[in-house]
Amino acid sequence: MNSYSEHEDRFERSLFIKDEEVTVSIDKPITENFLSQLDNLIEREIANLLSKSISFIQSSKADREIEYIDDLSDPQIMAGSELISVYWYSEKGESKGSSTIGVDFNLDSLEIIELTIGD
Repeated sequence: MNSYSEHEDRFERSLFIKDEEVTVSIDKPITENFLSQLDNLIEREIANLLSKSISFIQSSKADREIEYIDDLSDPQIMAGSELISVYWYSEKGESKGSSTIGVDFNLDSLEIIELTIGD
């Protein structure tokens, strides 16, 4: 398993995909075995998670009145016991109080659950 830095509430590491740094955070408490399983899942599915999250945000633009997804950057993956979430930052969203856009996935099926927009 790749090395994570350990923090009070999470484990964290960086992955690179297509020259993009992706921060991966896994919530505590967690067993070493489950941490290893999540790490393997994320490494295997990272490109799919990023792609699906962008597609879902794009398809939700009209319904959620998102005007600014052309500048999404700084992807971050957060995982816990039930969800994997992909968060993106938008500088254009800062003025509207919606600089962070997140897509939550079911941990077992990797199906999209919901979209979250906020700071």
